[in-house]
Amino acid sequence: EWSLRHLLRVPASSWVAARAYGDGGTEAHTNPVYVDVDGKLPFDAASARQIIARLEGSAAAIPNREIVARIQALKHELQNLIRDRRSGLPLPEVAR
Repeated sequence: EWSLRHLLRVPASSWVAARAYGDGGTEAHTNPVYVDVDGKLPFDAASARQIIARLEGSAAAIPNREIVARIQALKHELQNLIRDRRSGLPLPEVAR
């Protein structure tokens, strides 16, 4: 058992995740934690374009039409966000 404490300066809205590595590669990865700074939602067009490229690669490799349709829908949503930079990526609801 071990613990790690690290202070991280977050100047803009973004997400943070932690990874643990071992000899075999990535051993563990946390779910992302979204950080809202000044009420601005996180969005980065370059990152969205990388995700779109990965979605296109997945769609080309997956034979299941239903899954490909869902991938295409996600790709379409990201393309719309790139066109309209005023909107950010929606943050998940916070459980209270």
